[in-house]
Amino acid sequence: MLLRTSFYDRTTSVWEEIWSDHLHHGYYTKTTKNNYEAQVEMIEQLLKFNVGCGIGGSSMYITQHYLGVQCYGITISSKQVQTAINNAQKMKLTDTCEFQLANALSLPFPNEIFDIVYSMESGEHIPDKRKFMSQMNYVLKSGGDLFMMATWCHRTV
Repeated sequence: MLLRTSFYDRTTSVWEEIWSDHLHHGYYTKTTKNNYEAQVEMIEQLLKFNVGCGIGGSSMYITQHYLGVQCYGITISSKQVQTAINNAQKMKLTDTCEFQLANALSLPFPNEIFDIVYSMESGEHIPDKRKFMSQMNYVLKSGGDLFMMATWCHRTV
């Protein structure tokens, strides 16, 4: 895991420069004006189903637009955690957004703590998919709660 962590720490600045606050792709329509708008629309599209953390852009967007929501973001990159914390402080969102260094294959949360578990373009980077899904299920409250995941993939034709 050290190799991956180092990779994310080294590349986060490049991704941030290219993608801004949201370290994920966008949802494009005929009226999409730019990449940032498409990234925000990707969040909105997932939230339409009632619904990660990178540098915290999606978490901060959600808490700004949906009152009463508390977001906890994790990443294996210490650089991304620090950037997310700094961004939340600048935007005065430290009461609604919390970020920490953690591995999705070994979550530091108790069983059934979250109403919603939201993964935006991170599942594809996790080597053990079964364990990842097991961890998501472990922290998700039982009884009608929701796990949302957007991920990119490819297949041979």
